[in-house]
Amino acid sequence: MAITRLRETRQNQGLTLLQLSFRAHVSVSSIVRAEKGGTIERRLRGRLAQALKTPLSELFPEGPDDGAPLVTG
Repeated sequence: MAITRLRETRQNQGLTLLQLSFRAHVSVSSIVRAEKGGTIERRLRGRLAQALKTPLSELFPEGPDDGAPLVTG
C-alpha cells in the first residue's frame, strides 16, 4: 500500500515530516495527505521520491497519474 510505503520509507530513514518537507520542497500537509492515501500531484510525488532516494514506483505503485510531467530537478 502506497501510504505505508511512503511513511515507512520516511521513518526508516529517520526523517520527520518537517525534515522531509524541507528536503523535498513539499508542504508537510501534502506529505501527510499522501501518507494517508490522499491525492498528490505527480510532480510532488517525484520530489518526495528524489528526496528519499527511492524509485517513484516503490513509493506510489498504484497511485493515480494526473498526467503532469515528472519534474526532476
